[in-house]
Amino acid sequence: MPATKLASAPCFITSMIYEADGQTKEIKHLNGVKPSFTYSPTRRWVTHVTTGRGAAVLLVDANFSFYRYYCISYKILYLE
Repeated sequence: MPATKLASAPCFITSMIYEADGQTKEIKHLNGVKPSFTYSPTRRWVTHVTTGRGAAVLLVDANFSFYRYYCISYKILYLE
């Protein structure tokens, strides 16, 4: 991991995992909440974010689409 990347933040974040290109893949918070990120393979823009607590509790499921001229379409489902 490059020295410029955050690995943890005591009292808030226990760990962070990065993709090979430096994009954030996963953040593990101290309270058990874990957002995970998926990116477009071509532009590397975020396309999907899930946030959960533990293996069984999904809190947020968000999908993002990008169109011409950088317009964004999104659908966010709050589950809790």
